[in-house]
Amino acid sequence: MMAVRQAQTKGLCFVTGTQRHHHRGYIESYKKIQEGYIGRIVAGNVYWNQGDLGYVRRQPEWTDVEYMARDFFNWRWLSGDHVVEQFVHVLDVFTWFSHLKPVQVIGMGSRLRRSAGDIYDNFSVDFEFEGGVHVHGMARQIDNCHNRVSEIIQGTKGSWNNMNNKFTILDLDGNVVWQYDDEAAKEQFKLHDPFTLEHVNLVNHIRSGKAINIAETTAISTLACIMARESAYSGKLCTWDEMTNSDLNLMPAELTLGNLDMSQFKSFIPGSTSTRDAIWTDIIWM
Repeated sequence: MMAVRQAQTKGLCFVTGTQRHHHRGYIESYKKIQEGYIGRIVAGNVYWNQGDLGYVRRQPEWTDVEYMARDFFNWRWLSGDHVVEQFVHVLDVFTWFSHLKPVQVIGMGSRLRRSAGDIYDNFSVDFEFEGGVHVHGMARQIDNCHNRVSEIIQGTKGSWNNMNNKFTILDLDGNVVWQYDDEAAKEQFKLHDPFTLEHVNLVNHIRSGKAINIAETTAISTLACIMARESAYSGKLCTWDEMTNSDLNLMPAELTLGNLDMSQFKSFIPGSTSTRDAIWTDIIWM
């Protein structure tokens, strides 16, 4: 957040990897919501449910840290857990569209089938934002389950969703009042891939001397997801003030490319201050 302020003061361009901010369907949806199509935002649902992303098989010549770096997604100190590394993208849509900050979070999660690392494989979280607005978030990485990556935002006049990759606004009776016209956009624009467009937008703003800065939304969304993780790990309510004043540091005490005491990397049991017994240490090297 301090870096955002410094960049704004200097007129610098600051773009993060939240590619939905550069997706034409999301951009047009944002405009419609700001125009009042769904009224005042009162609730939301965000999902990132998919199969297990898997792991990197350890090679004998790798040290502990080299192995963890190559398998970064499965280690809390490198990825922040998938509720922070991946789910943040869908929560960020709500933060972006609503301009609200989270007040407190209560969440649950567990490690049921993951065979590597020390992170969870599922989360279910209630985010309370400013004004008493609640958002339910669900994140899961388990094979052979129902998959869904989408967002729903409810307003006083209707709702917006991107189910089945269609950006749609419905009134309170379920009638479509607006839908993003993807075919018309294809006729009008050459580029549509948001991963490409985020770089195009950054370069164009730098060249034009016109500052772009979306990092504050990303920072708020990221901290909200950290709150979700810490609540799920502990089983306790986590507040914005608590996290902004926290001295939590997940980094190993000494960062080298050598070997570490791997017993320090264990998954948490909610309701307990201790981590669970390392019953999985024989399989994390797979």
